[in-house]
Amino acid sequence: MRYRFEIALSFAGENRELIRQIAAILATALTPKRIFFDEWYETEIAGHDAQIILQQIYCEQSRVVVPFISKRYNEKPWTQDEWRAIQTLERQLRDAASGNVKRLRLFPLRVEDGDVDGAFPTAIIPDVRHRPAHITAQSILKRLDLYRQRTRLKPWNVAITDSTKVDGEEDAVLKAVAGRTWPFALDAKEDETSRPRHSWLTELEAILSRQLHKSVIAPLVLTELRGAGDLQPTSGYDWFTLITGIRASDEYFVRVATSAGDRDWQRDVAQVATPTIVGVAQAFERSFEAQSNVIRLCNAIAERLRLEIDWPDDADEYNDVVNSIYEACRSATSHGSDEVLMELKGLRVIGPR
Repeated sequence: MRYRFEIALSFAGENRELIRQIAAILATALTPKRIFFDEWYETEIAGHDAQIILQQIYCEQSRVVVPFISKRYNEKPWTQDEWRAIQTLERQLRDAASGNVKRLRLFPLRVEDGDVDGAFPTAIIPDVRHRPAHITAQSILKRLDLYRQRTRLKPWNVAITDSTKVDGEEDAVLKAVAGRTWPFALDAKEDETSRPRHSWLTELEAILSRQLHKSVIAPLVLTELRGAGDLQPTSGYDWFTLITGIRASDEYFVRVATSAGDRDWQRDVAQVATPTIVGVAQAFERSFEAQSNVIRLCNAIAERLRLEIDWPDDADEYNDVVNSIYEACRSATSHGSDEVLMELKGLRVIGPR
């Protein structure tokens, strides 16, 4: 069955800040339009028929539904509408045999003390109130992965790591999801609570600060690398190759930035992104995180051009497109690879933003 959303989140307003962080991390893995987070869809669901719309979203349009259980969840009119919709799904799954994969569609998590009337009387509900947002997001993605495997769909196999904060600004992931990804300073420092820094990242920051201190694209590259998971540089790779690609992207950016949105949007994104993503893809050993980093960088460059890439809604089609772009980058013999350009020009691009 084709679902509009891979994951739908339901929660009380008091937990909004935590859930916003979780939603943002999920969105970087699955793209924002594959996550139902209420404030992203207020204009669609507001109105007297909200309960009907929510029932459609939770019961029919979402692959995995995640209610965050708390005492206040049962006290709010909005969450009462959501809960009635989720109860409809819960009743459909309640009598399913333990081996029935459909039961995996419902994944309740506890974020506070308290119970919800009629909620999962025999269910085991993981307590995530003391877990960081990225760990909770990873648990949700594992549940989704399990459901997809059991229904013979390709797994996401997403590895989520803690995001990086830069100079007290909002989390880079949250800024990207909100459509406000702009370059940070090249000498920005990581929050002390973030994961240990890799020596290659410190080295690359120093090189880019010296050689590309006026670059528009270099800060985007560093932002994505700081927020990435465990990347392993390709043995013998020369950073000069990546620097050359970034310079080429900067040149294209200067040519198209002032008219982006008035020209061929696919061509603008393709020409600016291709040299850099080829360099980044070849700079690191093949891995899912390396592939995800390339795709996030495509999104960031499009945002910088005031455009947006409209990725396929279907999960399998999305995977195929992403894999094709990454493999084209890995096999490219030049920064201006025609194969990569053709892959990117085949994307649907929306603009201007």
